[in-house]
Amino acid sequence: MATAQTAASLHGADTLGDGTTTLVLRSSVSKMTYPELMTMLNVTTAALGFQAPRYDFVYLPWAKLAFVNFEDPASCKAYFTVFRNVCNLGAEHPGISAVAEAFVQGLARNLAFFLAKCGWKAVSDLRAPCVFSGGVQVPLAQAIRQHVSQEVLLDEEQRARASAVGRPNNPGLAESGSREDQRNFSKGARGDSSGKGATKGRGSKGKSAKGNGAQTDRGKGAAGRSRGPEPERVVFQL
Repeated sequence: MATAQTAASLHGADTLGDGTTTLVLRSSVSKMTYPELMTMLNVTTAALGFQAPRYDFVYLPWAKLAFVNFEDPASCKAYFTVFRNVCNLGAEHPGISAVAEAFVQGLARNLAFFLAKCGWKAVSDLRAPCVFSGGVQVPLAQAIRQHVSQEVLLDEEQRARASAVGRPNNPGLAESGSREDQRNFSKGARGDSSGKGATKGRGSKGKSAKGNGAQTDRGKGAAGRSRGPEPERVVFQL
């Protein structure tokens, strides 16, 4: 029993709540880059037999922490199962060491939370989230205007302020944007939309890769910090 509890504390939760679509991944001692994270996701996509990636939001706020949202709960659970198996390998190699249900759930709310914490200026930053539609990267600003309503943004602003008090749930995110950012959002926001007609723009270099994967235009080595001791190192392999 003690061994099982220790493993759970090291590697995250064993199960997901109903409706979960967003996971938080914690790396081992080695830092992750966007290319490495995308490779891991694409390898998992192929292993699961999916014709196209099922993730639509990938964010690496720290070099040792990542948030990934999936199109639906079933897809999220499938990827989660693979990630959990990787965490349980316990090998002395770089890789993910913990996976769990994220604090913020869903594409729209993750986008809104990022905007509330970081502001519009951060949208063009190389460390900003990557958004995908059918495995093809779409411009972040376009995705925000397509999926984030004013109501959702206001909700996530409140959540961002609450989490900033003790910062227990979402380390690595930038400080909250200004009220001017909200006004800029209001000018271009279309409200919540489920449309899939995203056009190519910045980041279109991240077209679907060979096979079942997707790529991004991120450079190597996103800067990051760690907080506290890291769990044991594990290797990502299938």
